[in-house]
Amino acid sequence: MAAKRIPPAKLAHIVPELRQLAVPIADLVPDPVNAKGHPPEQVKAIAASFREFKQDQPIVVQREGMIVRKGNGRLLGAREAGYEYLAAIVVDESETRAVARALADNRLSEMGTWDHRRLGELLGKVRDAHDVDVSVTGYDEGLIRKFLARAASIQTGVDPDTVPAAPAV
Repeated sequence: MAAKRIPPAKLAHIVPELRQLAVPIADLVPDPVNAKGHPPEQVKAIAASFREFKQDQPIVVQREGMIVRKGNGRLLGAREAGYEYLAAIVVDESETRAVARALADNRLSEMGTWDHRRLGELLGKVRDAHDVDVSVTGYDEGLIRKFLARAASIQTGVDPDTVPAAPAV
């Protein structure tokens, strides 16, 4: 049986290098034992990120049951954006290995740390460049100001949280 050709317009949200991995979203099953939640604001942010940057990393799907083990948030974001296909790596593995893969994916990213000075600088740079809407990063203007203030305080040694407010005039 020949593989069904997918119209290119239905894959436009996937970077060209991953399009050969496209699978129908309708065939994918969200992980029924996923311990990581995806609140609506995160799903909307993922959808916005897809619209801005396209899908640039595949999700991972357990072949048995076509269960998404890495990328449940991206699956929800793609559905929110109205897409019909996602790039996916489909793996044959036991239920235990599939669950361990999902747990590792979520936990290992949490173990990283942020350099708040550098984060503030990068967010400021993206915001000030005006060639991309900084909100697709998941940071709003209030958080950006907070990180920029934190970056300035690290440089000056003055903690903005301890500086008294200027007297009202």
